[in-house]
Amino acid sequence: MKPYVLTVITLALAIFVWSQWEWILELRNENIPFFAETLYARWGHGLLFITLPLMVVQNVVTIFPIIVVIIVHYLVFGVWEGFIYSAAGSSLGALYCFYLARTALWRRISSFWQKKEQDLQRILRLLEVYGVWMIVLLRSIPVMPSNLISIAAALSPMPARTYYWSTLIGNMSMVWILSFISMPFWLQGRLDPLYIPVFLLFLSGIGAVFFRTVGLNRSREGTERE
Repeated sequence: MKPYVLTVITLALAIFVWSQWEWILELRNENIPFFAETLYARWGHGLLFITLPLMVVQNVVTIFPIIVVIIVHYLVFGVWEGFIYSAAGSSLGALYCFYLARTALWRRISSFWQKKEQDLQRILRLLEVYGVWMIVLLRSIPVMPSNLISIAAALSPMPARTYYWSTLIGNMSMVWILSFISMPFWLQGRLDPLYIPVFLLFLSGIGAVFFRTVGLNRSREGTERE
């Protein structure tokens, strides 16, 4: 992505956040009815013009819990639409953060992340050992901040295309997991009977490929030592 494009996007997001800070305050206060009832009743699917940019911002600077937006998506759009919008928003935000970290623009704000150097080095070591599947694993388990994962990947020689598909897979798993955790807040009526089986099948596929990759890496290391 060209630096000037990132600059335009960054300025647009900064203006958006500055002009609509009240929405972020509502998310920080976990005011789900404000989005799911007030704004959705007013704009319908136009609500995505609020939630998706906010998810992009959240993937760069953690200023509100991402799970609140996921709950809103599931509550107003349903299980499958909510899943798609949440996975898309978090993945676009992670991609934006990745490109931001690889451009000269990042140098102007990099001092903000110097205190995170140890965490970044830890992720870089994991990426060096386990490759892109560590991106999938780190994003699947919503413990490590998304921005740290994006920055660490940007500092590695990982191709952008490889980063994006691994991030998409990891974020899909993350959204699924957070949706299960938050299910009491958004579930209305019966859950789609395919939702859990599809997730388990998806998770099994990720696990099988990951452990196979780890096994091959260890076998290769053992052969090289011999």
